[in-house]
Amino acid sequence: MENPSLRGTLSPTPKRQVEGRYATLGERFIAVFVDMILLGIVTAIISIPFGIMALLGSQFGSPIGWFIGGPQILFFVIWILYFSYFESTSGQTIGKRMMSIKVADESGGSLDSGRIVVRNILRIVDWLPFLYIIGFILLATSNGRQRLGDLVAKTVVVKA
Repeated sequence: MENPSLRGTLSPTPKRQVEGRYATLGERFIAVFVDMILLGIVTAIISIPFGIMALLGSQFGSPIGWFIGGPQILFFVIWILYFSYFESTSGQTIGKRMMSIKVADESGGSLDSGRIVVRNILRIVDWLPFLYIIGFILLATSNGRQRLGDLVAKTVVVKA
């Protein structure tokens, strides 16, 4: 016999589908291109002191590996923070805003920062073996135009 007080509580709630169209491959490419230019400028400005130290250090026999590797690690950290901050607060980086697209939960729910961070860390895999090849293959072949980070984080990029 069914307990009337539990009626309806055990059935799954239907998931709402994301409204709007998926962003095209071109829109996503231009958005990430704009973001990478901005990140490149910021990283270059921050890296200038490292370059100067590496140049001076190489003249005096200093191990320059610390000065070369530092900016690369810094770029990675800035990259993850940039994408994760903007996507978890508004769903849009500056490049996505320019292209009028945004990151959304694939079922229409809210985004949380943990999933966004995972989504962005997996950009490393999408870049393999070079120039976002894996990411483009997945974008072109997945139903929701999702790259690996989107598939794992259960997100999609849609028209804003």
